[in-house]
Amino acid sequence: NAFTRLEDALALAPSCPNVNQNWVAEGTYRPSAIGDRSATFRMRSGLGIYGGFAGTETARSERAASVHVTILSGDIGTPGDASDNSYHVVTVSGDSSALIDGCTISGGFADGAEYAAHGGGVFSVGASPTLVNCTVRNNSCARDGAGICAYEGNLTLFNCSFQDDCD
Repeated sequence: NAFTRLEDALALAPSCPNVNQNWVAEGTYRPSAIGDRSATFRMRSGLGIYGGFAGTETARSERAASVHVTILSGDIGTPGDASDNSYHVVTVSGDSSALIDGCTISGGFADGAEYAAHGGGVFSVGASPTLVNCTVRNNSCARDGAGICAYEGNLTLFNCSFQDDCD
């Protein structure tokens, strides 16, 4: 069964250990609709998020991520006003095998205190996530790593691009 909200699928994922893939259709997904700046897409070990689906595919190889763009966005407040965006669009912690493939990660605004000042797009601490075929863009205001910040772990990137991220 498909979810209409990615954050619901991620919240349920720990209770479904046999589910290791979330196929995500084109569109823009936000970790919160109510303006909670600490809201984030929280990844779990062994889970892959695969973007770029039209919604009619029966195999992952049928997707076209460059045609069916999947955006994970931190723009949860007033559209176009970065000051009320999520501190981190995606958070990975204590995890060694989370995967994001075929997504655009944008709109993180890491202007908070302590950890909320790092990694507007992706914040990884004590983890080793992998990003494949991703675009990280328009994340800003971080003390360290507007697009991505990784502490005490290994981040693996394959075929990813960074656009208009600024500290």
